[in-house]
Amino acid sequence: MTVRLLFAGPNDGEGDDETSPGVFVIFEVNGEYRLPDVFVEPDGVAHAVNVQGPGPQPPDDELAGRVAELYTLPGWRPRPVPGRYLLVQGPAVPAADLGLGGERTVRIAWWIGEAGTGPREFTLELRLMPPGARPAKGGVNQDATRRVAPIGEPRRHVSFFGHAAIDYGTSSSTVTLYDRTGGRRVEMDEQQFDVLLGGFDRLLLDGPVGTHEADWAQARDDIVRSLTTRLNSLLGLSGTGDSVRVTVTPEGLEVLQPGFQHLPVPRVRYRDALCKELDVAISRMDEKLGTAYAMSLSGCYADAFGTPALGSLYLHQVVFDGDSPEISSEIKVLEGSPLRAVLGDRADRVTRAYPGLKRAFSRPREMPELRGEGGAPVTTDTLLMHAYNDLVDKTIEYGNEKRSAEWGIRGLNHLVLTYPTTLPPSGRRALEKLAQSSLRMARVTTTFDEAVAAALFFVMRDFGGESDTGVEPFRARSRRVRPGRPAWRQNMLVIDIGGGTTDVALFALHLIDRQVPAEDVPEEFFGRHYVIRPEVRGSTGHPQLGGDLLTLRVFHWLKAEIADALMALTGRSGDASGGPSSAEEETWLGHWPASHVGADGVPRPIAPAFIANPDPGPRPEQVWAALRDLLPTHSPVLAAGGRAAPGRAFFRLWQEAEQAKRLLGAGREYTLPKNKLQEVLNNIDGRSRPPAALVERLGHTVVTLLPEQFEHLATPVITAAVDIALTTFSAQRRREPGEPIDIVALSGKTSTMPLVERIVARRLRELTLNGVDGTDAVPVPRLVVERRYAKQATSIGACWAHSFSRYADIESEDPGGPAGEAERHVDSRERLRAGQNVVGIAVDNLFQSLPCDFSLQNTDTRVGMLLNAGDQLDIADRTGRLSVRTAWRPMKEDIHIHRELGGDRGESIEWGRFTFDSRQDRLTQANVDWGRIRFQIEINQELEPVIHLCHGGNPIYLVEGEHGDVGAALNGGRHGVQLEATGLPAAIHVRRTPDALDDRATVELFPILAPGEATRRHLRSYLLESGGDGRVFSGAISPAWLPAPAPGYGAATWEFLWADGHGRLSPLFRMSAPRRDAHVRYHVTLDHLGRLRIHVGYPRYLAARRLTDLADYPGSVFTSPMDPGEPFGKPEWEPFTGDH
Repeated sequence: MTVRLLFAGPNDGEGDDETSPGVFVIFEVNGEYRLPDVFVEPDGVAHAVNVQGPGPQPPDDELAGRVAELYTLPGWRPRPVPGRYLLVQGPAVPAADLGLGGERTVRIAWWIGEAGTGPREFTLELRLMPPGARPAKGGVNQDATRRVAPIGEPRRHVSFFGHAAIDYGTSSSTVTLYDRTGGRRVEMDEQQFDVLLGGFDRLLLDGPVGTHEADWAQARDDIVRSLTTRLNSLLGLSGTGDSVRVTVTPEGLEVLQPGFQHLPVPRVRYRDALCKELDVAISRMDEKLGTAYAMSLSGCYADAFGTPALGSLYLHQVVFDGDSPEISSEIKVLEGSPLRAVLGDRADRVTRAYPGLKRAFSRPREMPELRGEGGAPVTTDTLLMHAYNDLVDKTIEYGNEKRSAEWGIRGLNHLVLTYPTTLPPSGRRALEKLAQSSLRMARVTTTFDEAVAAALFFVMRDFGGESDTGVEPFRARSRRVRPGRPAWRQNMLVIDIGGGTTDVALFALHLIDRQVPAEDVPEEFFGRHYVIRPEVRGSTGHPQLGGDLLTLRVFHWLKAEIADALMALTGRSGDASGGPSSAEEETWLGHWPASHVGADGVPRPIAPAFIANPDPGPRPEQVWAALRDLLPTHSPVLAAGGRAAPGRAFFRLWQEAEQAKRLLGAGREYTLPKNKLQEVLNNIDGRSRPPAALVERLGHTVVTLLPEQFEHLATPVITAAVDIALTTFSAQRRREPGEPIDIVALSGKTSTMPLVERIVARRLRELTLNGVDGTDAVPVPRLVVERRYAKQATSIGACWAHSFSRYADIESEDPGGPAGEAERHVDSRERLRAGQNVVGIAVDNLFQSLPCDFSLQNTDTRVGMLLNAGDQLDIADRTGRLSVRTAWRPMKEDIHIHRELGGDRGESIEWGRFTFDSRQDRLTQANVDWGRIRFQIEINQELEPVIHLCHGGNPIYLVEGEHGDVGAALNGGRHGVQLEATGLPAAIHVRRTPDALDDRATVELFPILAPGEATRRHLRSYLLESGGDGRVFSGAISPAWLPAPAPGYGAATWEFLWADGHGRLSPLFRMSAPRRDAHVRYHVTLDHLGRLRIHVGYPRYLAARRLTDLADYPGSVFTSPMDPGEPFGKPEWEPFTGDH
């Protein structure tokens, strides 16, 4: 076993370049040097990796010593590493801290070893360019300019082996903490216990739901009497003077001792006695009462076990301000220096406040109204990182308050951050790097977007506290998808409509039975070993369709209703009771929209135009400008965080619109009293207010809004969000007509409105009963609405899922190495032999296919689709990361890649761009015929786009390592005979592992080929042997991956076979991979001499380091990340711009 260190540049700096392995040229960008990341990569599963260092080389180099300190590992101990592992994220170093007067080279070294091997030294060489120096090539990637200085004093990160998941929302935020320290698994989770007992109390007090004619009071008395007898017998108090009495009160069941003292019965024993009594009580009931009672009792259990068992899963919701699991996302800037910003309603000395700033992640901007330390400029990134910093502080405070000193949070240095599904990769990378540097975190993970995290919450919820008990009902709800070794599948569509965004994910949940029973235990008595593999089959969303947009529509509707109420009191309203209008009133009425003034000069109400507006936008444009003048609540100070008048007028009316939305969404009417309107008007400039005389004539209630009106107003927003989600539904139906959607799950606070549920249910009925594009009708999916954890679902799902990732053991307090793994294996076998189920959940490769469509666009028109949702991610790199590539296309001067959002509006987000014209001159000077340049787009499972350029579009692939000689097997041991002469008389197959998702015994790698032209056409790739003589061979790359190697710790080995035209198999040879890694994919190449090689990952392109290499080395490929696209968004849809 060998283990090595790898280094990777920051990728978002200007000109940072690894000139040779471990040697980097680093340029200062915005006063900062960003240093490379450090990875550990074993050639298999390493069980006890030990890392020492880093240290300066030579030891007396002071500058190297300071750099080495930045890479120091907190609390590293020998631990298993299953594959490529990020050891340290590259730190950001202020240029002033290094004090460079010119170019400097520093070297630092690590020593790394594995059990049984001595340590090896790995050196990182950094060539630091002087401040202000710039590389000769290219311009600055705009992400490189995004930096935030470290906030506050360094925290003491003392060996806390857990993580916190933060869902920073547009309106409110939540944090979930994963902490196994001092925790223990229990038979039933505390929260489930409370829900179950609460359900029992309601059942006994109110009786069963349903039709029955029995006297429930009598039946309840029988249950209470029998429970009393059962408890006294259980406690040994029967027939004594200390026997207990059970009573039913409006607060629930009470168990009392003589003297009316509450009995200290252990909760578990009390629960068990009550459960048994409630179960046997049905035998004493008649048929009608028994049926109604059984259904209600079943509902109590369903509610309890449908409650996520957070405590049993070591998950803890962080509670803010004493009692709430969520906190307002409004960022409050406090007075004083240096800059300090916090969240929450308890902040004092607030000078400015910024709601909804999350939207600025994709559109960062400077904030001239604020100044940082030393007068440095402040950006939206600065405030957002202060918000995250405050959430981290509150999480640590909560953890230490709620836990004993011996297992409190001694240091939190790992964050799992969620983000909107439609946030482009540049925004996600910025979030990760900003949080890592400004919050001084050892690790920041951005694996789960908000839709995926919410979907994983529903997966977790299905299993309750113990996955071995939750797997049976999960299997019962799933379809068996193959004969032979059992496997089941269900499909779930999750729609998360939150405060600012809509996020959608379509999951396929695969349940695979991997169990091989023990020889001495009959199969029917042996437990089952299941693996659940969630797979993202689709994802989309919208960055502006959410609760805030709905509130904004209510806000303008409310303004219009106020204007209509005032207009009705004027002399021109057509109301005979109104007197003649004053000059002031006539001036005010002069702003009334001409489109709503009749031929007789009588103004008509404008509120109906807002209610009937079919567009999901906040206002009908034909009356909006007039409404601004009639009731001016807009103010430029809002965007600058100001709260002075007239900004307060907007926020007072915004608060009323929020309250109206909540009441109307629950089916209740809303009224605006006169005193609340007066608070709004008092903050409008006196010259712009409506006439005081009109306001005086208003009654106590100014406006009444009705739920049926709200339904008309809200439907365009909700329908637009739902239709985007159902585009994913329809695409899945077209791709796999035989795979219905089983569950549609709603989360997010806006999704809890009954109106959302009704619209989703109606649209689902239309799509399923009528079919999709000619597909047959299918049953309507089961609709599930998460109400209790509507907002917290995202952070809970992300926190839970990361605990199952391949790094969970690396980051745990006691990894255990091979001994610990062997102990867990023995424990699992013992549980199986006892008839219990063992369930594993694989979350490391959620994306196996592309979840959305990508198109090629000009400035304003779609040229064509590049990639489609459902396209298999069939390219794997050496770390296991998957991707998909387009065909090679003729070069264009400007290439714009858009992510399609779906829905009827045809919207898309520019996902990446590449401008060729600035590079064309260099190609021309190098005598490259740029008209023959071809481009190819590659998108990986993180949806990051890169562009490949190749002269002629015929790339060369690098091959290396040992080979198996198919040609020799064909020609009686003779080597070097070309396949063109012999062809392949039989197909080459490889055996598949028994727990694969399909049930084929073998997988075909290369088909039967006739000699001559057929073989030449198939061997159409160009292969170059690394370290060879430079000759290029024709060959082929297998379109299928090798199946995952069988579990174990030896070499990853496969058996290759011949398969003749009749399907008969015969062995060819066995081969092993260069290294074993359970988390990577293996590909196979076959060249024209019959040499078959196994590759860790897909064969790499022959890399062109410069564009001019495309001419010097035909077949080489120049690869470049794509620049970020233009931010998506309509300014008029944003509520806090000061324009409303």
